[in-house]
Amino acid sequence: MTLKKRNEDHLNEKLALNLTREMQVKAVRDKSNKDKKQRMDKMSRTRRAIEESRRKQALETMQQGKMSINVSAQTRLQMEEENRLRALQVRQQREEALKKREMERMRKEEEAKLLYQRKQEEENRRTLEAERMIAQLEREERELIERLKKTQELQQQAYNELQECLEL
Repeated sequence: MTLKKRNEDHLNEKLALNLTREMQVKAVRDKSNKDKKQRMDKMSRTRRAIEESRRKQALETMQQGKMSINVSAQTRLQMEEENRLRALQVRQQREEALKKREMERMRKEEEAKLLYQRKQEEENRRTLEAERMIAQLEREERELIERLKKTQELQQQAYNELQECLEL
């Protein structure tokens, strides 16, 4: 019986050892499963955190993109407004220059017209003076011719009288 007992004890020890090992294996498995579950939970939380971070970053990027678009649109609008104002200013300067040139042209034209009128008046005055002088000279010439004719007639009469006197 001792052998039987010893075999039973040995079997019980083996069973106990197996049971202990199984319990240890189960404990290791449970611990491994628990660690695995914790790792999975941690990975899941990390993934969620990363996804959330990425969503936030994507949202911020979209907002920055929209802001950038808004800023660039505002900049573009501001530049367009500045260009429009500059073009308006250039157009006004051109119009002013054209008006000045036109005014200068009109002023010169008026001056030329006045100068022409003065010259024309001076020419008319000279012409009238010359005509007056011509008329005076013609009158003087007529008077002289009349006087000459009278003198000739007187001379002719005196000659005729002299001849009559000589013939008598």
